[in-house]
Amino acid sequence: MSSGPIVVDRRRLLTVLVAGIAGFFLLIAVIPASPGYLRLGSWAGLGIALANIAMLRPLITHEDPRSWLPLISAASMAVGLCLTAADAIPGSGGELFLLWFPWLATYSAVLRLGRTVALACWLVLMTSLAAWANSDLTRSPALLLMALLSSVGGCVVVSGLFQWRHRQALADPLTSLVARSGLSLIADPVIARARDRGRDVVFLLIDINRFREVNDALGHEGGDELLRQFARALSAVTPHPSFVGRLGSDEFALVIECPPEGAQAGAAAGEPGEPGEPGEPGNPGEGDSQPPSRDRLLRDLGSSVLGQLEGPFEVHGIKVGIEASAGLAVSPRDGETTAALLPCADVALSRAKRQGERVGLWDVGIAGVRAWEISLYAELRTAIARDELIVFYQPLQAAATGQIVGAEALVRWRHPTRGLLPPGAFLPIAERSALIGDMTRWVLNEALRQCAAWCEQGLYVPVSVNLSARMLVRDDLPDLVTSTLARHGLPPDLLTLEMTESALVTQPGRAAAMMRELRSKGVKLSLDDFGTGYSSMEILKALPFDEVKIDRGFVADVRGSLQDAAIVRSVLDLGHRLGLRVVGEGVEDERTLRMMTELGCDILQGEVISRPRAPDHLSDLLAAKATKMDERSARPVPVRGGAALADAAPADPPPGGAVTGGAVPAGVANGGPGTAAGAGAGAGASAGAGEAGSGAGEAGSGVAAESGGAAAAEGTGEVAGSDVPFTAAQTKRYGIPAPLAGQDAARMAAVRRYEIAFQPHTYRLNDVAALAGTLTGCDVASVVLVGARSEVYLGRFGHEMQDVPARVGIASHAVAAGELLEVPDATLDTRFAHGTRAYRHRSVRFIAGVPLRTIDGHSIGAITISDRIPRRLSPGQREALESLARHAMIMMDTRRECVLLEVVTDTTHALDQLGDRGDVPAAASLLADTARHLAGADVATVLVADGPGSAGFTAVESSAAPGHKPVIPRGQRFLRDEATSVGEALRTRRPLFVADAPSYSGFHSDLVRTLPVASAFILPLPGSGGVVGVVCLRWSKPLLAIDPALEKIFSLLAGQAGHGLGRMLTARARERASETDTMTGLANRSAFLTALGELPVGTAVCLFELPGEGAYGVAAANGGAGVAAADNGVPGAAGAAGGSGAGGAAGGTGPAGDNGAGRVANGAGRGPAGAGYCPDQRLARFIRDLRTVAGDPRYLARWSERQFALAVPTGGRERAETAVDELRRCWGRESTAPFAVGIGVTGSHEPLTSALIDAENQLLAMVAAREAGTRRFPMRSVV
Repeated sequence: MSSGPIVVDRRRLLTVLVAGIAGFFLLIAVIPASPGYLRLGSWAGLGIALANIAMLRPLITHEDPRSWLPLISAASMAVGLCLTAADAIPGSGGELFLLWFPWLATYSAVLRLGRTVALACWLVLMTSLAAWANSDLTRSPALLLMALLSSVGGCVVVSGLFQWRHRQALADPLTSLVARSGLSLIADPVIARARDRGRDVVFLLIDINRFREVNDALGHEGGDELLRQFARALSAVTPHPSFVGRLGSDEFALVIECPPEGAQAGAAAGEPGEPGEPGEPGNPGEGDSQPPSRDRLLRDLGSSVLGQLEGPFEVHGIKVGIEASAGLAVSPRDGETTAALLPCADVALSRAKRQGERVGLWDVGIAGVRAWEISLYAELRTAIARDELIVFYQPLQAAATGQIVGAEALVRWRHPTRGLLPPGAFLPIAERSALIGDMTRWVLNEALRQCAAWCEQGLYVPVSVNLSARMLVRDDLPDLVTSTLARHGLPPDLLTLEMTESALVTQPGRAAAMMRELRSKGVKLSLDDFGTGYSSMEILKALPFDEVKIDRGFVADVRGSLQDAAIVRSVLDLGHRLGLRVVGEGVEDERTLRMMTELGCDILQGEVISRPRAPDHLSDLLAAKATKMDERSARPVPVRGGAALADAAPADPPPGGAVTGGAVPAGVANGGPGTAAGAGAGAGASAGAGEAGSGAGEAGSGVAAESGGAAAAEGTGEVAGSDVPFTAAQTKRYGIPAPLAGQDAARMAAVRRYEIAFQPHTYRLNDVAALAGTLTGCDVASVVLVGARSEVYLGRFGHEMQDVPARVGIASHAVAAGELLEVPDATLDTRFAHGTRAYRHRSVRFIAGVPLRTIDGHSIGAITISDRIPRRLSPGQREALESLARHAMIMMDTRRECVLLEVVTDTTHALDQLGDRGDVPAAASLLADTARHLAGADVATVLVADGPGSAGFTAVESSAAPGHKPVIPRGQRFLRDEATSVGEALRTRRPLFVADAPSYSGFHSDLVRTLPVASAFILPLPGSGGVVGVVCLRWSKPLLAIDPALEKIFSLLAGQAGHGLGRMLTARARERASETDTMTGLANRSAFLTALGELPVGTAVCLFELPGEGAYGVAAANGGAGVAAADNGVPGAAGAAGGSGAGGAAGGTGPAGDNGAGRVANGAGRGPAGAGYCPDQRLARFIRDLRTVAGDPRYLARWSERQFALAVPTGGRERAETAVDELRRCWGRESTAPFAVGIGVTGSHEPLTSALIDAENQLLAMVAAREAGTRRFPMRSVV
């Protein structure tokens, strides 16, 4: 294994020499029988050796002024050895001292040639003197001669060997030039000697361009040969270099002397001519021109050197030309050593390559990394942790109104020793490292914290934060932004992220994807320093910006340059045509402010408005000019500890006072006078924020008022009296209504099938909307369900619009067209032109929608997209959008099946809790209500067999939609053998669907025409002994078919319901005098469920639970467990555990559904066994208070042992909450023990079990909190 060159370690060599000789003298002096034992000469030699040890530190330090110290050390050691040898004991073998004189020749390894010769002569002299003084040394002339020759030869050999190896260590083995390791050792003395002669030195760093191509083409051997020839050419250039070295693979260094700056300039000035020639003063001509500058001469020198190195060079028979680049630094201007000159030349070389030049000259303006920057970087890492960074804010002023509409966050560094540093002093350092991520995170958090503080003061001041190129490619940037907004409880539209064009061109693909994701979160985006990059137009076209900021260079010169004024005017016109807000930064005086305002700039920023200041110094300005929170239609008040507000109104309301973006003025949301409650959406709601229209109705003159003054439907967003045709005023506000699709009745039947899965709103298709926006490059997209008179959002991307009570958006028009509808420029389309002009803060030009088709071909909604600029979809985008619509329909079908299955499961659980024959009416009521909602039918009636295996069936309960009444009255009987549709279904035991009821012989023709009955569905309920019941469904509008998913769900429901009804029919009949609880006089659970089915939609159901005390403590605890165990989380189910009895006996000892009045099998210590008992006084008082609050006892029931139910038919949740508040006040005067409560509201699109589930879940939550000792649940937070 080969090793590198041997390099003498000066420190170790001299240490070993001095220590070894000192040890030798010590041994000679103290060891008995030695030639110098206790001799004066030995002590003298030891003293000299110790003196050398004392001088060891300066001796081993390699400095030119001390280069003579090794020679002095060697000479003194030779003197000590001479004294020791001369004073040796006669006849004791003193001739052995001659062998130590050649040892001193080792010093030659660290001496130069002249001093080596001097050392050799000195050793010969000392050896001769010792021999003269001690005759013992001359007894062997051969030994003396050998000592003399060894001393001289040792000095010559050691010096030559080690000096040659030293030069080899500093030389490049390939080119024999000085390597980087010898650069400072050899080049620094050359530079110093030139400076001593009063001459400047040019340090050239030369790099061969595209040298890798030579290696690839000719191989590494060919590349090595080219480097050797290039090295020889370097040594031959003119002017002749004083130093040539190779620093790396294809990097070389030259040192060339040149005259000092003054002399060079003078020589250059005298070059034009001799006295009397045109260059002479007094003779005008060429001599009048200025002499070439120093930099120009240096560049010419570099170009001359590079020109001599171009070749061609012949390598393996191939002529190769070379192009090289050079970086120049000058000593002493740029440094006096190679350590200082090399970094300067390297930076100059890098800039020359970056700018496409061949020669680069270092100057102080080049952004190189200096030592102080490295130190500043280390300090910057700790500055964030020490809170040394601060944020200043420069206000943004609306040009038209003079109001402050925002502030840009600008970071400063309060350095502990350097004072307040501007961003330019440390941001470039941070942007070159990962430290920019920590700094951005800190600035973002601080800016939003201050924004939240301003909001709490009642000031609406959005903030802008700058992003670097490094941040735009970080995957966690969107999460960072959203989490910081949520931490401070701010809506996303209060934050604007600014980025420059240069930051977008490094990785444009990733940056574009990141920006679209940020925009989808609701954050605003700004293009900073617009006009200074290379891809401005392409960037504006492709990316979803909200504003552009004109570079301060154009704005500052707008008042004095016609060209800059023309550029500013063009940028303003371009931005406005693209629907962007334009900001002019760098407004420094009043004249510039007036000109920018006259040119039409939207926002102004500069020192004439305010310099960047700390937040405390901006208080007066913001208090005077900032927008107040109470002046806005929607207040983005921070929500501490909660999520950010999703809907915030734009800075200025749209024309006519319409409310956009989902914001609803105070007094309108609850159905103010003449206003469509909850409308709050634009006409283009189906395509997102402003996709096709304007905002919601105005207070006092809303849609309902324009439709004949009908009041708005409360809380639904639907317009009351919406059967009134669209008026001209409504058309102007919302747009032109979409025409009805073909077979619209069948389409609406398909829509109703999906309403049960998506009402109330469960926005489960946001990902589909986001994918639609991403596939088409649009920043706003939606998934919309189109009803008869409304557009309902199922998914949103890039907006927070509310549902629209009109069919005017692109979704409705796409449904009517039945195919993908594309509008390249909505402002030119009369159907959408009104809507696109209404939303001033977001320009909508392009809109498109693709229908969502069911398996039977009906369009129930659409996926919609919108963009700010006129455009068209590419064929690939159209295909992708249509494919997405098909997959979205599959997702909707899956979602619908899951919801239907959940409804069947809830109903089955409820039926499992009803086990007595007397509970059949309650079970029939639940079953009828569930079946009607599952099928979207108008009326559902349940027939129950008279007994197991009976051929007779009686109508027990019905469930009817508002405005409809049952076809089959309660009590009507049917027989299996009758020639009716029911009889046919009973005989075949199969479901019977009748699409055209009037033409079917199994229906009474007069009855069908009167009610009317368009379609019907008969579903037998099979039990253990045959059919135990029948569910009859009817529709007043024709239904073509029952879809397969619904058939599967009905098959599952029929089996479960038949099992439950069969169990009730075979159960032992329990005697009871009435459907009231014998202990309290209230209705029991079964009677309450039956009555609830007859109450109108919107009825509120309240479930109360009273904690037990004293003798009832155990019973209460058992009752609470019984509720959870018996009901199994399904409200409305009469649990078998409900009969646990007031005495707390095991649940189920009484008949199922006994409502707490069950028989007590073993009531030891808890009341009379087996006998009825009276409730405790607290229970009696609670029932009394409950009767007082309810007013009508028909709507009260005892639900279980300690639970009670209350139905509130009118007023909905608000009236129920009022009743609960009143009950709490009454009960508070009676007892300090709180009761638990849950509230649910029946809906037109939900079965009764949904309201009971809501109430039960809320009740269980409060019970759990109470049992855990929690007393901080406010009633309204639970209900």
